[in-house]
Amino acid sequence: MRLPLVEWLVSQYSDTSLENVRIIACQHILETTHAMFRALYTLGLKPQNVSLIGKCYSTNTEVLEEMRADGLDVSEFSTSYQSHTSFDKQYDRYVRKFIESRVNTDALRTYERVILLDDGGLLIPHAMKACLGLENVIGIEQTSSGYMRLQSLFLPFSVINVARSDAKRLLETPAIAKKLMESLAEKLGHAAIEESKFLLLGGGVIGQAIHSCLKERAESKIFDIDPNRSHLLSTNFHRSLRDYNVIIGCTGSMSLPVTSHSRLRKGTTLISASSSDREFDAVHLRRHLPPTSNCWEDAKWKGLTLVNGGFPINFSGHRQSVSASAIQLTRALLAGAIIQASRDEIAGGQFIALDSGIQHMALGAYQVKAA
Repeated sequence: MRLPLVEWLVSQYSDTSLENVRIIACQHILETTHAMFRALYTLGLKPQNVSLIGKCYSTNTEVLEEMRADGLDVSEFSTSYQSHTSFDKQYDRYVRKFIESRVNTDALRTYERVILLDDGGLLIPHAMKACLGLENVIGIEQTSSGYMRLQSLFLPFSVINVARSDAKRLLETPAIAKKLMESLAEKLGHAAIEESKFLLLGGGVIGQAIHSCLKERAESKIFDIDPNRSHLLSTNFHRSLRDYNVIIGCTGSMSLPVTSHSRLRKGTTLISASSSDREFDAVHLRRHLPPTSNCWEDAKWKGLTLVNGGFPINFSGHRQSVSASAIQLTRALLAGAIIQASRDEIAGGQFIALDSGIQHMALGAYQVKAA
């Protein structure tokens, strides 16, 4: 696979050298991730200087082996999964072990720049302790949930904030919503969508985007703790749960704890549209079933169906989670952030905006291509 937008953006910075750059990353092990790193090889990035840890639910094993064959260092924990433990807890442990095995302070001092590329705000906190005293470290965070997590920490180095970049927020969300709808149709069937009553938990950008897709085909309501974004009153929320047979979690946090599961009607389908398995307190449902190492297996218990084991429905073990043409803007922004991280002076611990020039170039080229 090649990503023309990423390759074009990288070519605009041919005067940048990544030859003495070390990248330690938490990233989805997908074909588009591999293509992004391959594009950066043209600036001198060495595959052996890149270490990655993926997440079981977004790791494609074929791509993992292709990355390793290419010389990339991919953690053995990228496919690890224990169904009777919450993923956040087990993944925190995997990331800590990953950092302990890859971060050697003396070795990192030999690089011109050490870039911590994070997806979810777990990698950077663990790496902070290991990188104390180093002056060549800079971070990148690509998700809003990771940004919120890092906000509460004292950062010893700067972090480039891709998550809140205008380009990412404007165009990534519709692509994800489209893929979520495709996955929903594949799982439920088109007829079932039209016959179902949907409740979306969370009225943020993803929840609103899915609601826009659904409302022309089926009954769809949003519940959000912010009354300005909610169709339901908080006082009626629990009583209203039985009115819906498909509930989609879009909050990025626990939207329906296990204590609320008894309020659901028999036959309810629970679907995550965020990250990890936290939306529905999924581990409590999975513990009623035999242990499994298959994180994409539906969990069924007492009339409830937890689709994809509670993990986001757009990840299913395939080589891509969103089409390459749609997601390449995000990959271009990440490649641009890596270039920025290798070039900019490192300020003290603070969030740095993704360079506006990189955003404008990537967004402009993407829109031209889309037109």
